[in-house]
Amino acid sequence: MVKTGSTSDAERAYTRAMAKASSSAVRTSEVATILGKRPNGVGPVRDVLINKSLCYLPRYGEIAFTVPLFDGYMKRWIPSLPAR
Repeated sequence: MVKTGSTSDAERAYTRAMAKASSSAVRTSEVATILGKRPNGVGPVRDVLINKSLCYLPRYGEIAFTVPLFDGYMKRWIPSLPAR
């Protein structure tokens, strides 16, 4: 069963980093770099976002939002990235 509802601080930071990186598919390693973490360190958060259907993997090593223009929403909702 997929858990729905609110997102954790880590999930919000990950999606905000995605929005900063690109308006389309972004390399997962780039998201990790923006967050100041190693790619394998943010894998569990990425997996939860995929299970919640907020993101999907269009190609190996890339992630994208499932909702068009969601990057703009994230930039309005969370104007700046959380402090590391």
